[in-house]
Amino acid sequence: LAQIKEVAPTPDSVYMKGLDTFKAGDMPAARETFSSFLEKYPQHDLAANAHYWIGETHYSEKSYEPAILAFQDVIKNYPTKDKVPAAMLKQAMAFNAINDTKSAKYVLKKLGEAFPKSDEASKAKELLKEIN
Repeated sequence: LAQIKEVAPTPDSVYMKGLDTFKAGDMPAARETFSSFLEKYPQHDLAANAHYWIGETHYSEKSYEPAILAFQDVIKNYPTKDKVPAAMLKQAMAFNAINDTKSAKYVLKKLGEAFPKSDEASKAKELLKEIN
């Protein structure tokens, strides 16, 4: 019998495991997977996305303050990545959830100015109407 070789996890496989775990609804395990991804591969192309998904795990658990901080990591540290508009939108939603409407409005307006053609910008416009 051929011996089964243990395959070392690739950055992509670790990231996908985190995403699958998130979709399965296990937020602490997903967060752990994304955190270990970031420890091992901090410069990887998917690092911004991993930070974003860490924010999503907190958000779905209604831990809005840690979510705001995780989304801020994406916005501040990966300004050129395409996850930034999504991070800004979710950050504004988290601010709104903790009744910080001033911060929520500020982030939504910035999102509309910085990424006017994004899907998130049109969602931001809708959300601004609801918050006012």
